[in-house]
Amino acid sequence: MTYWPAALHRPLLRAAFLSGDAAVSAWEVWKSDVDLDHHPDPGSFRLLPQVCRNLRRGGVEDPLLAKLTGIARQSWFKNQKTFQALVPHVRALRDGGVDVALLGAMALALRSPDSSAPPDPTWSLLVRPEQAGSAFELLQRSGWRAASPPPQALLRAFVAHRPTERFRGPDGQELLLSWRWLPGDPDDDVWPAAEQVELHDVTVALLGPADHMVEVCAEGRPPVARPLFWRAIDVMLIRAAVGGDVDWLRLVAQARRRGVQPWVAETVRYIQDELDAPLPRDLLGALEAVPAAPPMPAGAGAGAGSERPAIRHELARLWSSYREHSGRLDLGRRLYYFPKYLQYVWRLDSVRQVPRRALASTLYLLR
Repeated sequence: MTYWPAALHRPLLRAAFLSGDAAVSAWEVWKSDVDLDHHPDPGSFRLLPQVCRNLRRGGVEDPLLAKLTGIARQSWFKNQKTFQALVPHVRALRDGGVDVALLGAMALALRSPDSSAPPDPTWSLLVRPEQAGSAFELLQRSGWRAASPPPQALLRAFVAHRPTERFRGPDGQELLLSWRWLPGDPDDDVWPAAEQVELHDVTVALLGPADHMVEVCAEGRPPVARPLFWRAIDVMLIRAAVGGDVDWLRLVAQARRRGVQPWVAETVRYIQDELDAPLPRDLLGALEAVPAAPPMPAGAGAGAGSERPAIRHELARLWSSYREHSGRLDLGRRLYYFPKYLQYVWRLDSVRQVPRRALASTLYLLR
């Protein structure tokens, strides 16, 4: 794919989010080097509706703004078509008693309706962990096929040890179902901070602005490694959509709790550099500060054998956990499904890898 030169990112961001002469000057620089009839850069292209709004708000008169207005209308129309296709599936989950939050590209499109979403985006939904099993079953009942469907007897175990599952619909649409938001602490504080919004005729949740920004920045992690410029666009679009009403202390706390500080700090630093600090000036320092290490549990040492007790009892602990998640299976079926359970816990690609992994643990103990 061909992209517009990176040198044009800065003036485009400034035209979209600064005001007065700074925005106008940036717009003049950007448009002088760009042919809008050829728009191969999807990151830049999705920002053009915001550029149009910002310049019109500043009283700018330019023939090209009519073209940007047309781009904004086209983006809005495409987003509405995608929402119309998504709504029946969200409604089915809601009618089944499952709370649904929208993530990914469509979450940003709902918050900023004329921003350009990728063509045929993967639908990304978040449900509460305790409702994941119900969501799984409801989707399958509606014709969705899971990429790695567990046996019904192991569904509870599956959702206990996996954070997500990919589904494919009858029409080929892809859906990513998540029941854990990001690594780190449980999601207990995520749902109360979410906003309830109307998506056509069904209610869906959107992450609070600070959490939404953390999610966007976390996409910089490998293997996704979403471009920094695109992450910056999303953060600024969220800020613009909520009028700057962001709980920045929460953003810092969530970045730390979820272990994504480096990518949040990287995105904030880029925005500060390119836009002359439109975010709180102390935000970057708070993100880059090293949090105090938690106290070491009593008896925890750094000796050579300090990790061995946990490993020594690994299979016994997993069997105990498995019994909790396998319902009322009799002993025969419980033994039959245990290797599949170990596959989920150890995150192996195939159940055929389980014996080798179990043998490796056993050999470690015998050393």
